[in-house]
Amino acid sequence: MSFDYDVFLGGSCGATTWRQELIPHLRRLGITFFNPQRDSWCEDMIKLEHDAKEKSRILLFVVDYRQRSLVTLIEIVYLAALRAPIIVVLPDERSFVAKPSEYYDRCKTVDFVRRVLHHHRVPTCVSVDEAVTLIEGILLKNKAVKESLKSLDCCLTTAGSLFSLPLNLIFFFILHHVCSESFRMHFEYILRYRFPKIILLARVVKYAALLMCMFYNPIFFILLAFCSLLVAYVMVPVLKRLQDIALPAGNVQYAYHLYMNTTIPTNECLAYLYSRLKNLKVTFALADDFLPEQRLGAIASSLCVFYAVSCSTNSIYDLVKETESPLRSYCRAILYLKDMASSRDVSFFENDLNSAVDRILKCLQCCCQCSDMQYDCCSSYTSTKMIA
Repeated sequence: MSFDYDVFLGGSCGATTWRQELIPHLRRLGITFFNPQRDSWCEDMIKLEHDAKEKSRILLFVVDYRQRSLVTLIEIVYLAALRAPIIVVLPDERSFVAKPSEYYDRCKTVDFVRRVLHHHRVPTCVSVDEAVTLIEGILLKNKAVKESLKSLDCCLTTAGSLFSLPLNLIFFFILHHVCSESFRMHFEYILRYRFPKIILLARVVKYAALLMCMFYNPIFFILLAFCSLLVAYVMVPVLKRLQDIALPAGNVQYAYHLYMNTTIPTNECLAYLYSRLKNLKVTFALADDFLPEQRLGAIASSLCVFYAVSCSTNSIYDLVKETESPLRSYCRAILYLKDMASSRDVSFFENDLNSAVDRILKCLQCCCQCSDMQYDCCSSYTSTKMIA
């Protein structure tokens, strides 16, 4: 996979200056970067940023404690769940500048984000300087190892590429036909930037073994090449079939039918859902009933996940009354959520709570016909995520 940039400079925008302070340092080190901050933001930037993230070796996301926008936190959690090569700068909650009424909510939100990052083993720093030091260690150390062993690596690559073609084909087919895109990205990140010497060592061992085999037993080498190609074409459908058997929809068990988190008053939302789902034996998992460290487990053990966000209640409404900037930020967050939902096959409903509940009802009507919370008759609805 080729990269156009070393670092994607994501995170808080607005009046922040951390990018302007960091860019000269990156240029001195010869580190290429993509800066998504623009004087005027438009919806087309979402596609541009998405392409830049895929073409960047490392995604740096900085959360500025002075910013109220949730867009950065949404992106961070989304990318962490995809196991993207992300490094996050998350400030200490004590540094937040917020009203007393907002401070608790902000601390609770950041604490949940921190737990998600810890769950996915994402490097989390407390300052930009700490993150830059980590990035330098990953990128520059990798370059130093490559340069110091460049001649040896070049010789081995030139002599061994042809001989290792069968093994490379097997690895390529297995990696691209069995593993998900997010796993491949995370796997490449771990090997290429965390442990570059492992790649070189593997090449040395592989090429040395193949060369010895070719010189000492050429007939066996030709037979190995033929068998490798044959095995590659046979193993791919078999492995895909085994993957389908290993995780069949009928073996998935859930503790709850519906996990719900909402900015709408919970009692009001529950009353509406109960009125629509009263004929079904539905078990609810409410976010407020779980401690922050328990919510990830509750989400994973729920068949459907339902988030209802309202801009007319709580802190969002208060922010909109003060200035138009938070409203623009909220609308921007909705656009990012739409893009994330469409890319991950998530149902998204805007200003249409009835349609969202209809989607839940359709899923649960099928699932409740099964028993013991095992749903082999509705694999197309399993683990459906819904946003209203």
